[in-house]
Amino acid sequence: MNDTTKKPDGENDIPARFMIGLTPTMVHTDAVTADAFGRAIGKTRKAVVEMIKAGKLPGVEMKIPGNPGAKGDYYVYLPAWNAGIKLAFESRPKEIRDGWLAWLGLSI
Repeated sequence: MNDTTKKPDGENDIPARFMIGLTPTMVHTDAVTADAFGRAIGKTRKAVVEMIKAGKLPGVEMKIPGNPGAKGDYYVYLPAWNAGIKLAFESRPKEIRDGWLAWLGLSI
């Protein structure tokens, strides 16, 4: 028993179905659903799915094998997203890329 709540140990834990997407350290995967990715970047699921379909995000559609007409779930591949963001950031001119350091009073 947990003394502070008088409930059995583990009863206050978050159920596994609610843990997905709370923090990157709780789930160890290289792909997240369009819903989870949308919450992370402030976009709707629909917007993320449209970006995947348009080739603007590294994503895949997963469907039930043997039923190509079935509605699929869309996932964003995070290592490719992170590599692209890193490349985009590092490709910017140094003055722009490191400009935020000046706001902190650090030299650039």
